[in-house]
Amino acid sequence: MACLLLALVIYAPLFTTVFYTNHLIPNVWVSPYPSYRTVSEGRWLADIILLLAGGSGVQVIQSIVGFAILALNGVLLSVIFWATSGFQIFLVSATLLLHPAILDYFSFTSDAIGFVLADAFLLAGIVALGSIQRFSLAVALCSLLFMASIAVYQPKLAVMATLAVLWCALPQRASGGRWGMGAQAGTGMPLSRLSRVFRAAAACLIGILLYLLSLKVIGVEGAGARTQINGVVEMSREFLRSFVTFGHYFILHVNYLPQNVRLLPAALCLLALALTFAGEWRSREVKSAVLIVLLLALLPPSLSLAFIVNDQAPQFAGRLLSAHAYFVAALAAFVLGFARLRPFSTILVAALVYFFAIHAAQEITAASLRNDYQMLQLNRIVQAVERTVPDLYERRRALVVIGDPVPFDASRIVRESDDGYHSQLDTTMFIHYRQVLILNSLLGHDVFVSSDEREKEIAKAACAGRRPWPAAESVFLTDDLLVILLEPLSPDVRVTW
Repeated sequence: MACLLLALVIYAPLFTTVFYTNHLIPNVWVSPYPSYRTVSEGRWLADIILLLAGGSGVQVIQSIVGFAILALNGVLLSVIFWATSGFQIFLVSATLLLHPAILDYFSFTSDAIGFVLADAFLLAGIVALGSIQRFSLAVALCSLLFMASIAVYQPKLAVMATLAVLWCALPQRASGGRWGMGAQAGTGMPLSRLSRVFRAAAACLIGILLYLLSLKVIGVEGAGARTQINGVVEMSREFLRSFVTFGHYFILHVNYLPQNVRLLPAALCLLALALTFAGEWRSREVKSAVLIVLLLALLPPSLSLAFIVNDQAPQFAGRLLSAHAYFVAALAAFVLGFARLRPFSTILVAALVYFFAIHAAQEITAASLRNDYQMLQLNRIVQAVERTVPDLYERRRALVVIGDPVPFDASRIVRESDDGYHSQLDTTMFIHYRQVLILNSLLGHDVFVSSDEREKEIAKAACAGRRPWPAAESVFLTDDLLVILLEPLSPDVRVTW
Protein backbone atom coordinates (compact mmCIF):
# COMPACT_ATOMS: atom_id res chain seq x y z
CA MET A 1 0.00 0.00 0.00
CA ALA A 2 2.85 2.38 0.86
CA CYS A 3 4.42 1.80 -2.56
CA LEU A 4 1.14 2.41 -4.33
CA LEU A 5 0.80 5.70 -2.45
CA LEU A 6 4.38 6.53 -3.45
CA ALA A 7 3.47 5.89 -7.09
CA LEU A 8 0.40 8.11 -6.73
CA VAL A 9 2.58 10.95 -5.43
CA ILE A 10 5.47 10.64 -7.89
CA TYR A 11 3.54 9.62 -11.00
CA ALA A 12 0.34 11.59 -10.25
CA PRO A 13 -0.28 12.78 -13.87
CA LEU A 14 -0.44 9.16 -15.06
CA PHE A 15 -3.50 8.68 -12.85
CA THR A 16 -5.31 11.83 -14.00
CA THR A 17 -4.14 12.74 -17.52
CA VAL A 18 -4.28 11.17 -20.97
CA PHE A 19 -0.87 11.50 -22.61
CA TYR A 20 -0.76 12.24 -26.32
CA THR A 21 1.97 9.95 -27.62
CA ASN A 22 2.63 8.31 -30.96
CA HIS A 23 0.61 5.29 -29.76
CA LEU A 24 -2.37 6.99 -28.11
CA ILE A 25 -4.34 6.53 -31.30
CA PRO A 26 -5.20 3.73 -31.99
CA ASN A 27 -4.44 2.29 -28.52
CA VAL A 28 -7.41 4.07 -26.95
CA TRP A 29 -9.74 2.62 -29.57
CA VAL A 30 -11.55 -0.64 -28.93
CA SER A 31 -9.37 -3.32 -30.55
CA PRO A 32 -10.77 -6.23 -32.52
CA TYR A 33 -9.94 -9.68 -31.25
CA PRO A 34 -7.62 -11.14 -32.29
CA SER A 35 -5.70 -7.96 -33.05
CA TYR A 36 -2.31 -7.35 -34.66
CA ARG A 37 -0.76 -8.34 -31.31
CA THR A 38 -1.73 -11.95 -31.94
CA VAL A 39 -1.83 -12.10 -35.73
CA SER A 40 1.39 -10.18 -36.49
CA GLU A 41 3.45 -10.00 -33.28
CA GLY A 42 2.69 -13.34 -31.60
CA ARG A 43 1.71 -11.60 -28.35
CA TRP A 44 -1.43 -13.68 -27.97
CA LEU A 45 -1.67 -13.43 -24.17
CA ALA A 46 -1.31 -9.63 -24.30
CA ASP A 47 -4.34 -9.65 -26.58
CA ILE A 48 -6.34 -11.73 -24.08
CA ILE A 49 -5.34 -9.45 -21.18
CA LEU A 50 -6.44 -6.38 -23.14
CA LEU A 51 -9.71 -8.11 -24.07
CA LEU A 52 -10.39 -8.82 -20.38
CA ALA A 53 -9.63 -5.16 -19.60
CA GLY A 54 -12.35 -4.04 -22.00
CA GLY A 55 -10.53 -4.14 -25.31
CA SER A 56 -9.22 -0.56 -25.23
CA GLY A 57 -6.53 1.36 -23.41
CA VAL A 58 -7.86 3.41 -20.51
CA GLN A 59 -4.96 5.38 -19.02
CA VAL A 60 -6.32 5.66 -15.47
CA ILE A 61 -7.19 1.96 -15.13
CA GLN A 62 -3.92 0.85 -16.70
CA SER A 63 -1.98 3.07 -14.28
CA ILE A 64 -3.82 2.14 -11.06
CA VAL A 65 -3.90 -1.61 -11.72
CA GLY A 66 -0.43 -1.59 -13.26
CA PHE A 67 1.28 0.11 -10.31
CA ALA A 68 -0.61 -2.09 -7.84
CA ILE A 69 0.68 -5.23 -9.57
CA LEU A 70 4.16 -3.69 -9.83
CA ALA A 71 4.17 -3.07 -6.07
CA LEU A 72 3.23 -6.73 -5.52
CA ASN A 73 6.06 -7.69 -7.86
CA GLY A 74 8.37 -5.84 -5.50
CA VAL A 75 7.04 -7.94 -2.61
CA LEU A 76 7.62 -11.15 -4.58
CA LEU A 77 11.13 -10.03 -5.45
CA SER A 78 11.80 -9.36 -1.77
CA VAL A 79 10.56 -12.85 -0.83
CA ILE A 80 12.76 -14.49 -3.45
CA PHE A 81 15.90 -12.59 -2.46
CA TRP A 82 15.35 -12.51 1.31
CA ALA A 83 14.39 -8.99 2.28
CA THR A 84 12.06 -9.71 5.20
CA SER A 85 11.05 -6.66 7.23
CA GLY A 86 8.34 -4.26 6.13
CA PHE A 87 10.77 -1.40 5.59
CA GLN A 88 13.14 -3.58 3.57
CA ILE A 89 10.28 -4.72 1.34
CA PHE A 90 9.21 -1.09 0.90
CA LEU A 91 12.73 -0.11 -0.18
CA VAL A 92 12.93 -2.99 -2.67
CA SER A 93 9.50 -2.24 -4.13
CA ALA A 94 10.28 1.48 -4.31
CA THR A 95 13.55 0.74 -6.12
CA LEU A 96 11.57 -1.23 -8.69
CA LEU A 97 8.72 1.30 -9.04
CA LEU A 98 10.97 4.32 -9.45
CA HIS A 99 13.69 2.87 -11.67
CA PRO A 100 14.00 4.98 -14.87
CA ALA A 101 13.23 1.99 -17.11
CA ILE A 102 9.75 1.49 -15.64
CA LEU A 103 8.14 4.74 -16.83
CA ASP A 104 8.01 3.40 -20.39
CA TYR A 105 5.63 0.65 -19.24
CA PHE A 106 2.97 3.29 -18.62
CA SER A 107 3.45 5.23 -21.85
CA PHE A 108 1.42 2.61 -23.73
CA THR A 109 -2.24 3.25 -22.98
CA SER A 110 -3.23 -0.37 -23.60
CA ASP A 111 -0.22 -2.39 -22.45
CA ALA A 112 0.86 -1.38 -18.93
CA ILE A 113 -1.13 -4.11 -17.18
CA GLY A 114 0.22 -6.69 -19.60
CA PHE A 115 3.83 -5.63 -19.04
CA VAL A 116 3.64 -5.86 -15.24
CA LEU A 117 1.66 -9.12 -15.34
CA ALA A 118 4.36 -10.61 -17.56
CA ASP A 119 6.90 -9.72 -14.86
CA ALA A 120 4.63 -11.23 -12.20
CA PHE A 121 4.49 -14.51 -14.15
CA LEU A 122 8.30 -14.65 -14.15
CA LEU A 123 8.57 -13.96 -10.43
CA ALA A 124 5.89 -16.57 -9.69
CA GLY A 125 7.90 -19.03 -11.80
CA ILE A 126 11.01 -18.45 -9.70
CA VAL A 127 8.95 -18.95 -6.55
CA ALA A 128 7.70 -22.27 -7.96
CA LEU A 129 11.25 -23.40 -8.76
CA GLY A 130 12.37 -22.73 -5.22
CA SER A 131 9.40 -23.90 -3.21
CA ILE A 132 8.22 -27.09 -4.96
CA GLN A 133 10.29 -30.10 -3.99
CA ARG A 134 9.49 -32.34 -6.94
CA PHE A 135 11.74 -31.42 -9.87
CA SER A 136 9.29 -32.26 -12.66
CA LEU A 137 6.37 -30.41 -11.07
CA ALA A 138 8.46 -27.33 -10.27
CA VAL A 139 9.88 -27.13 -13.81
CA ALA A 140 6.49 -27.80 -15.44
CA LEU A 141 4.72 -25.02 -13.53
CA CYS A 142 7.59 -22.59 -13.98
CA SER A 143 7.79 -23.34 -17.73
CA LEU A 144 4.12 -22.51 -18.18
CA LEU A 145 4.55 -19.23 -16.31
CA PHE A 146 7.65 -18.36 -18.34
CA MET A 147 5.78 -19.13 -21.57
CA ALA A 148 2.91 -16.89 -20.45
CA SER A 149 5.31 -14.01 -19.84
CA ILE A 150 6.90 -14.34 -23.28
CA ALA A 151 3.43 -14.56 -24.86
CA VAL A 152 2.67 -11.15 -23.36
CA TYR A 153 5.88 -9.51 -24.62
CA GLN A 154 8.83 -11.38 -26.13
CA PRO A 155 11.57 -9.05 -24.77
CA LYS A 156 10.63 -10.38 -21.31
CA LEU A 157 13.22 -13.02 -22.20
CA ALA A 158 15.76 -10.61 -20.68
CA VAL A 159 13.90 -10.35 -17.36
CA MET A 160 13.42 -14.13 -17.31
CA ALA A 161 17.12 -14.82 -17.89
CA THR A 162 18.25 -12.16 -15.39
CA LEU A 163 16.01 -13.43 -12.59
CA ALA A 164 17.00 -17.04 -13.29
CA VAL A 165 20.73 -16.26 -13.24
CA LEU A 166 20.45 -14.21 -10.04
CA TRP A 167 18.42 -16.95 -8.32
CA CYS A 168 21.11 -19.47 -9.23
CA ALA A 169 24.14 -17.29 -8.47
CA LEU A 170 23.21 -15.59 -5.18
CA PRO A 171 23.67 -17.77 -2.10
CA GLN A 172 20.66 -19.19 -0.29
CA ARG A 173 20.81 -18.05 3.30
CA ALA A 174 18.72 -18.33 6.43
CA SER A 175 16.56 -15.39 7.41
CA GLY A 176 14.56 -15.23 10.61
CA GLY A 177 15.09 -18.94 11.19
CA ARG A 178 13.81 -19.90 7.71
CA TRP A 179 15.63 -20.56 4.47
CA GLY A 180 14.90 -18.19 1.62
CA MET A 181 13.46 -19.18 -1.76
CA GLY A 182 15.55 -22.07 -2.97
CA ALA A 183 15.05 -24.21 0.12
CA GLN A 184 13.85 -27.75 -0.38
CA ALA A 185 10.24 -27.97 0.68
CA GLY A 186 9.79 -29.93 3.86
CA THR A 187 13.52 -30.18 4.63
CA GLY A 188 14.51 -26.63 5.56
CA MET A 189 17.76 -27.16 3.62
CA PRO A 190 18.69 -25.01 0.62
CA LEU A 191 18.86 -26.45 -2.87
CA SER A 192 22.41 -26.85 -4.10
CA ARG A 193 23.53 -24.28 -6.63
CA LEU A 194 23.89 -26.95 -9.31
CA SER A 195 20.35 -28.14 -8.64
CA ARG A 196 19.10 -24.60 -9.02
CA VAL A 197 20.95 -24.27 -12.34
CA PHE A 198 19.36 -27.47 -13.68
CA ARG A 199 15.89 -26.33 -12.62
CA ALA A 200 16.23 -22.82 -14.03
CA ALA A 201 17.82 -23.94 -17.31
CA ALA A 202 15.15 -26.59 -17.88
CA ALA A 203 12.33 -24.15 -17.11
CA CYS A 204 13.72 -21.45 -19.41
CA LEU A 205 14.29 -23.81 -22.33
CA ILE A 206 10.92 -25.57 -22.01
CA GLY A 207 9.11 -22.24 -21.58
CA ILE A 208 10.67 -20.89 -24.80
CA LEU A 209 9.87 -24.12 -26.69
CA LEU A 210 6.26 -24.03 -25.49
CA TYR A 211 5.94 -20.44 -26.68
CA LEU A 212 7.39 -21.29 -30.11
CA LEU A 213 4.97 -24.20 -30.34
CA SER A 214 2.07 -21.85 -29.55
CA LEU A 215 3.14 -19.64 -32.48
CA LYS A 216 2.91 -22.64 -34.80
CA VAL A 217 -0.62 -23.30 -33.58
CA ILE A 218 -1.70 -19.65 -34.00
CA GLY A 219 0.05 -19.08 -37.34
CA VAL A 220 1.72 -15.68 -36.81
CA GLU A 221 2.31 -13.55 -39.90
CA GLY A 222 5.24 -11.55 -38.53
CA ALA A 223 5.69 -7.80 -38.06
CA GLY A 224 9.00 -6.98 -39.72
CA ALA A 225 11.71 -5.62 -37.44
CA ARG A 226 9.59 -6.11 -34.30
CA THR A 227 9.53 -9.91 -34.72
CA GLN A 228 12.92 -10.43 -36.33
CA ILE A 229 15.23 -13.15 -34.94
CA ASN A 230 18.96 -12.56 -35.42
CA GLY A 231 21.31 -14.95 -37.12
CA VAL A 232 24.36 -16.44 -35.44
CA VAL A 233 26.66 -13.58 -36.50
CA GLU A 234 24.32 -10.90 -35.16
CA MET A 235 23.74 -12.82 -31.93
CA SER A 236 27.50 -13.18 -31.40
CA ARG A 237 28.04 -9.47 -31.98
CA GLU A 238 25.28 -8.47 -29.57
CA PHE A 239 26.53 -11.01 -27.02
CA LEU A 240 29.92 -9.31 -26.92
CA ARG A 241 28.35 -5.86 -26.94
CA SER A 242 26.29 -6.76 -23.84
CA PHE A 243 29.39 -6.50 -21.64
CA VAL A 244 30.04 -2.95 -22.88
CA THR A 245 26.36 -2.12 -22.34
CA PHE A 246 26.55 -3.40 -18.76
CA GLY A 247 29.49 -1.11 -18.02
CA HIS A 248 27.67 1.78 -19.69
CA TYR A 249 24.51 1.50 -17.60
CA PHE A 250 25.98 0.51 -14.25
CA ILE A 251 29.51 1.91 -14.08
CA LEU A 252 30.71 4.43 -16.68
CA HIS A 253 27.73 6.46 -17.88
CA VAL A 254 25.07 6.33 -15.20
CA ASN A 255 23.30 9.36 -16.62
CA TYR A 256 20.10 8.78 -14.67
CA LEU A 257 21.82 9.87 -11.42
CA PRO A 258 23.48 13.17 -10.47
CA GLN A 259 27.19 13.38 -11.24
CA ASN A 260 28.35 13.00 -7.62
CA VAL A 261 26.41 9.79 -6.91
CA ARG A 262 26.79 7.89 -10.17
CA LEU A 263 28.80 5.17 -8.46
CA LEU A 264 25.80 4.03 -6.38
CA PRO A 265 24.77 1.21 -8.79
CA ALA A 266 28.39 0.05 -9.03
CA ALA A 267 28.66 0.12 -5.22
CA LEU A 268 25.50 -1.99 -4.97
CA CYS A 269 26.91 -4.51 -7.47
CA LEU A 270 30.25 -4.70 -5.66
CA LEU A 271 28.60 -5.15 -2.28
CA ALA A 272 26.42 -7.99 -3.58
CA LEU A 273 29.47 -9.56 -5.24
CA ALA A 274 31.53 -9.33 -2.06
CA LEU A 275 28.76 -10.89 0.05
CA THR A 276 28.34 -13.71 -2.47
CA PHE A 277 32.02 -14.65 -2.54
CA ALA A 278 32.44 -14.16 1.21
CA GLY A 279 30.04 -17.04 1.77
CA GLU A 280 31.90 -19.23 -0.72
CA TRP A 281 35.23 -18.36 0.92
CA ARG A 282 33.95 -19.56 4.27
CA SER A 283 32.62 -22.80 2.80
CA ARG A 284 35.83 -23.46 0.79
CA GLU A 285 33.77 -24.92 -2.07
CA VAL A 286 35.93 -24.33 -5.14
CA LYS A 287 33.50 -25.90 -7.63
CA SER A 288 30.68 -23.76 -6.37
CA ALA A 289 32.83 -20.63 -6.63
CA VAL A 290 33.70 -21.48 -10.25
CA LEU A 291 30.02 -21.97 -11.01
CA ILE A 292 29.25 -18.57 -9.48
CA VAL A 293 31.86 -16.94 -11.73
CA LEU A 294 30.29 -18.56 -14.80
CA LEU A 295 26.81 -17.50 -13.73
CA LEU A 296 27.87 -13.92 -13.05
CA ALA A 297 29.50 -13.83 -16.48
CA LEU A 298 26.06 -14.57 -17.90
CA LEU A 299 24.47 -11.53 -16.27
CA PRO A 300 25.41 -8.93 -18.96
CA PRO A 301 24.10 -11.15 -21.80
CA SER A 302 20.99 -11.92 -19.76
CA LEU A 303 20.27 -8.22 -19.25
CA SER A 304 20.67 -7.64 -23.02
CA LEU A 305 18.99 -10.83 -24.21
CA ALA A 306 16.21 -8.93 -26.00
CA PHE A 307 18.84 -7.33 -28.26
CA ILE A 308 20.82 -10.53 -28.68
CA VAL A 309 17.68 -12.11 -30.10
CA ASN A 310 16.64 -9.04 -32.13
CA ASP A 311 19.14 -6.26 -32.81
CA GLN A 312 16.43 -4.21 -34.57
CA ALA A 313 14.62 -3.61 -31.27
CA PRO A 314 14.74 0.00 -29.97
CA GLN A 315 18.07 0.13 -28.15
CA PHE A 316 17.14 2.64 -25.44
CA ALA A 317 13.46 1.85 -24.87
CA GLY A 318 12.80 1.47 -21.14
CA ARG A 319 10.38 -1.45 -21.61
CA LEU A 320 13.15 -3.46 -23.31
CA LEU A 321 15.57 -2.58 -20.51
CA SER A 322 13.23 -3.40 -17.63
CA ALA A 323 15.55 -6.29 -16.68
CA HIS A 324 17.82 -3.53 -15.33
CA ALA A 325 15.12 -2.49 -12.86
CA TYR A 326 14.66 -6.05 -11.60
CA PHE A 327 18.42 -6.55 -11.43
CA VAL A 328 18.94 -3.48 -9.24
CA ALA A 329 15.91 -4.26 -7.04
CA ALA A 330 17.00 -7.90 -6.61
CA LEU A 331 20.49 -6.82 -5.52
CA ALA A 332 18.89 -4.34 -3.12
CA ALA A 333 16.81 -7.13 -1.57
CA PHE A 334 19.86 -9.37 -1.31
CA VAL A 335 22.16 -6.89 0.46
CA LEU A 336 19.38 -5.80 2.82
CA GLY A 337 19.11 -9.38 4.06
CA PHE A 338 22.52 -9.27 5.82
CA ALA A 339 22.04 -8.09 9.39
CA ARG A 340 25.63 -6.97 10.04
CA LEU A 341 25.73 -4.70 7.02
CA ARG A 342 22.12 -3.59 7.20
CA PRO A 343 22.77 0.02 8.30
CA PHE A 344 25.15 0.55 5.38
CA SER A 345 23.01 -1.30 2.82
CA THR A 346 19.88 0.52 3.98
CA ILE A 347 21.55 3.90 3.45
CA LEU A 348 22.80 2.76 0.03
CA VAL A 349 19.41 1.51 -1.18
CA ALA A 350 17.54 4.45 0.37
CA ALA A 351 19.87 6.84 -1.48
CA LEU A 352 19.08 5.08 -4.76
CA VAL A 353 15.34 5.32 -4.04
CA TYR A 354 15.67 9.02 -3.23
CA PHE A 355 17.49 9.90 -6.45
CA PHE A 356 15.23 7.63 -8.51
CA ALA A 357 12.22 9.46 -7.03
CA ILE A 358 13.61 12.88 -7.95
CA HIS A 359 14.38 11.74 -11.49
CA ALA A 360 10.96 10.09 -11.93
CA ALA A 361 9.13 13.19 -10.66
CA GLN A 362 11.06 15.42 -13.05
CA GLU A 363 10.44 13.05 -15.97
CA ILE A 364 6.69 12.92 -15.42
CA THR A 365 6.55 16.71 -14.98
CA ALA A 366 8.38 17.14 -18.29
CA ALA A 367 5.98 14.67 -19.91
CA SER A 368 2.97 16.64 -18.64
CA LEU A 369 4.35 19.92 -19.97
CA ARG A 370 5.26 18.24 -23.27
CA ASN A 371 1.68 17.03 -23.46
CA ASP A 372 0.30 20.57 -23.21
CA TYR A 373 2.99 21.96 -25.51
CA GLN A 374 2.33 19.58 -28.37
CA MET A 375 -1.48 19.91 -28.17
CA LEU A 376 -1.20 23.70 -28.35
CA GLN A 377 1.17 23.29 -31.28
CA LEU A 378 -1.19 20.89 -33.07
CA ASN A 379 -4.13 23.24 -32.48
CA ARG A 380 -2.18 26.02 -34.19
CA ILE A 381 -1.45 23.71 -37.14
CA VAL A 382 -5.15 22.78 -37.39
CA GLN A 383 -6.11 26.47 -37.37
CA ALA A 384 -3.57 27.16 -40.13
CA VAL A 385 -5.03 24.27 -42.17
CA GLU A 386 -8.56 25.64 -41.77
CA ARG A 387 -7.42 29.11 -42.93
CA THR A 388 -5.55 27.67 -45.92
CA VAL A 389 -8.19 25.30 -47.31
CA PRO A 390 -11.50 27.08 -47.97
CA ASP A 391 -13.38 23.91 -48.98
CA LEU A 392 -11.76 21.78 -46.26
CA TYR A 393 -14.87 19.91 -45.19
CA GLU A 394 -16.43 19.53 -48.63
CA ARG A 395 -14.16 16.87 -50.16
CA ARG A 396 -11.09 14.75 -49.49
CA ARG A 397 -7.57 15.51 -50.66
CA ALA A 398 -4.06 14.11 -50.11
CA LEU A 399 -1.86 15.34 -47.26
CA VAL A 400 1.92 15.67 -47.27
CA VAL A 401 3.70 16.66 -44.05
CA ILE A 402 7.43 17.25 -44.35
CA GLY A 403 9.42 16.95 -41.14
CA ASP A 404 8.44 16.64 -37.49
CA PRO A 405 6.99 19.24 -35.10
CA VAL A 406 9.47 21.37 -33.14
CA PRO A 407 10.39 19.10 -30.18
CA PHE A 408 9.83 20.03 -26.59
CA ASP A 409 13.04 20.86 -24.72
CA ALA A 410 13.01 18.99 -21.38
CA SER A 411 16.63 19.77 -20.48
CA ARG A 412 15.61 22.63 -18.15
CA ILE A 413 13.10 20.43 -16.30
CA VAL A 414 14.90 17.09 -15.98
CA ARG A 415 18.32 17.43 -14.40
CA GLU A 416 19.59 14.29 -16.11
CA SER A 417 17.53 14.35 -19.32
CA ASP A 418 19.59 11.79 -21.27
CA ASP A 419 19.20 8.87 -18.86
CA GLY A 420 19.56 6.03 -21.38
CA TYR A 421 16.02 4.79 -20.63
CA HIS A 422 13.70 6.35 -23.17
CA SER A 423 9.95 6.48 -22.70
CA GLN A 424 7.23 6.77 -25.34
CA LEU A 425 6.00 9.72 -23.30
CA ASP A 426 8.83 11.61 -25.03
CA THR A 427 7.25 11.09 -28.46
CA THR A 428 4.94 13.33 -30.45
CA MET A 429 1.40 12.31 -31.34
CA PHE A 430 1.91 13.93 -34.77
CA ILE A 431 4.46 11.28 -35.82
CA HIS A 432 5.02 10.75 -39.57
CA TYR A 433 3.24 7.38 -39.71
CA ARG A 434 0.07 8.72 -38.03
CA GLN A 435 -0.18 12.28 -39.40
CA VAL A 436 -3.18 11.66 -41.66
CA LEU A 437 -5.02 9.81 -38.89
CA ILE A 438 -4.24 12.43 -36.24
CA LEU A 439 -5.16 15.44 -38.37
CA ASN A 440 -8.47 13.83 -39.36
CA SER A 441 -9.17 13.07 -35.69
CA LEU A 442 -8.49 16.65 -34.61
CA LEU A 443 -10.64 18.04 -37.43
CA GLY A 444 -13.46 15.63 -36.65
CA HIS A 445 -13.81 14.57 -40.31
CA ASP A 446 -11.94 12.24 -42.69
CA VAL A 447 -10.90 15.01 -45.05
CA PHE A 448 -7.34 13.86 -45.76
CA VAL A 449 -5.91 10.70 -47.32
CA SER A 450 -2.35 9.42 -47.61
CA SER A 451 -0.30 10.70 -50.51
CA ASP A 452 1.47 8.54 -53.10
CA GLU A 453 5.10 8.89 -54.18
CA ARG A 454 4.26 11.19 -57.11
CA GLU A 455 2.35 13.54 -54.84
CA LYS A 456 5.19 13.56 -52.31
CA GLU A 457 7.64 14.61 -55.03
CA ILE A 458 5.30 17.42 -56.13
CA ALA A 459 5.09 18.61 -52.51
CA LYS A 460 8.86 18.54 -52.06
CA ALA A 461 9.39 20.56 -55.23
CA ALA A 462 6.84 23.14 -54.07
CA CYS A 463 8.71 23.64 -50.78
CA ALA A 464 11.72 25.23 -52.47
CA GLY A 465 12.36 28.66 -50.97
CA ARG A 466 9.65 28.36 -48.33
CA ARG A 467 10.25 28.89 -44.64
CA PRO A 468 9.19 26.06 -42.28
CA TRP A 469 6.68 26.22 -39.45
CA PRO A 470 5.62 28.51 -37.78
CA ALA A 471 5.92 30.76 -40.85
CA ALA A 472 2.55 31.47 -42.48
CA GLU A 473 3.83 30.12 -45.82
CA SER A 474 4.61 26.70 -44.29
CA VAL A 475 1.01 25.48 -44.75
CA PHE A 476 -0.13 25.72 -48.38
CA LEU A 477 -1.99 24.10 -51.26
CA THR A 478 -0.30 22.92 -54.46
CA ASP A 479 -1.87 20.79 -57.19
CA ASP A 480 -4.80 20.22 -54.84
CA LEU A 481 -2.43 18.77 -52.21
CA LEU A 482 -2.20 20.17 -48.70
CA VAL A 483 1.45 20.52 -47.73
CA ILE A 484 2.68 21.25 -44.20
CA LEU A 485 6.39 22.12 -44.01
CA LEU A 486 7.50 21.56 -40.41
CA GLU A 487 11.27 21.40 -41.06
CA PRO A 488 13.57 22.69 -43.81
CA LEU A 489 13.62 20.23 -46.71
CA SER A 490 16.66 17.93 -46.69
CA PRO A 491 17.47 14.37 -47.83
CA ASP A 492 17.05 13.05 -44.28
CA VAL A 493 13.81 14.74 -43.35
CA ARG A 494 10.83 12.45 -42.74
CA VAL A 495 7.74 12.67 -44.92
CA THR A 496 4.20 11.49 -44.19
CA TRP A 497 3.66 7.77 -44.77
